[in-house]
Amino acid sequence: MQTNEYIISFNAYFSSMTRKQKIWIYAIIMITMTWGLDLVNDFKYGSAISLSGMTRLFNFTQLIYSLFTLLITHWVFKRYYSKRNKWPLVIGIICIIPAFIFFRYGLEEMLIPALFNARNYNEGTSFLFYSLDNVYYASIYIILGFLIFMLDNQLTIQKKQALLIAQSREAELAFLRSQINPHFLFNSLNNIYALSYKGSPKTPEAILKLSGLMRYMLYEKQENIPLEKEWEYIQHFIGLQKLRYDYPLALSLSIEGDPGNIRIPPYLLIPFVENAFKHGDLSDEKKPLTIKLSIKESTWDFYIENKVATQQKDPEGGVGLENVQRRLALLYENRHQLRMEHVGEKFSIYLQINR
Repeated sequence: MQTNEYIISFNAYFSSMTRKQKIWIYAIIMITMTWGLDLVNDFKYGSAISLSGMTRLFNFTQLIYSLFTLLITHWVFKRYYSKRNKWPLVIGIICIIPAFIFFRYGLEEMLIPALFNARNYNEGTSFLFYSLDNVYYASIYIILGFLIFMLDNQLTIQKKQALLIAQSREAELAFLRSQINPHFLFNSLNNIYALSYKGSPKTPEAILKLSGLMRYMLYEKQENIPLEKEWEYIQHFIGLQKLRYDYPLALSLSIEGDPGNIRIPPYLLIPFVENAFKHGDLSDEKKPLTIKLSIKESTWDFYIENKVATQQKDPEGGVGLENVQRRLALLYENRHQLRMEHVGEKFSIYLQINR
């Protein structure tokens, strides 16, 4: 794995963490900064590591003033960083340094001596020396606070972008799904109109079958349904289409494996079948409409093949295949294969989806 892949993986992991987990990480950073240098020095000089040395009073005061500085730095950058006028940000950063100095001085050189009679600096140290010495320490915590802010800010931006992408994707999927029902209804009503125009006795049965299919389409609002339910839907659709014809259809329908444990978005496969009925010749028994569903251990395959009819294609076109191609790209990115081939009189579609 390359370096940039490690960075991407880290960002993806960190952005998925909860607020509580991030607080723990920041706490570990603070503890490492407070006691890490002492431990390194102890190892470097061969000094004994003791509990009393680890629990020095001024280790805890360091936690307090460093946390204070980090929070103030984070607040200043959060308030002024994204604004066009950078002077408030510059002034805010400059003001953090004396704030750090006065806060630490009041804590360690005034409060602690009054309560515990202890000092971090030698008694008599001038405030000027103390101030100049702590400019360095203040700068360290300001830089650390800036880095933490930048990390949080970048992760916030990534989360917002991911949310916008997800919302856009959901909206597009909803639109694509909404296209299917009117498209299917339009074609079915045309078929029933043709039956009624001819005075066919099959018209009432066709209306009844369409009613059953529309009930499924109207009330099936789940994002995913069992694959076997979609297969049943295909069978009902074929039953409705059969009523259009005065002759037996050349049709081969088969399924291998158990589709019950697989869930897919509703109406994912029906556009392929609808396309075959719309543009296929179903009268040739030597070249029947073939529909196969095969469930395997790691994938499931859908295959459909039909003889292409000689009649001219609907000049208005359709949304079926384009619709399902886009849905597959959104729902099964890098998890599916779709091949469509038109060779001579044969048109075939092969879809494979990884489980």
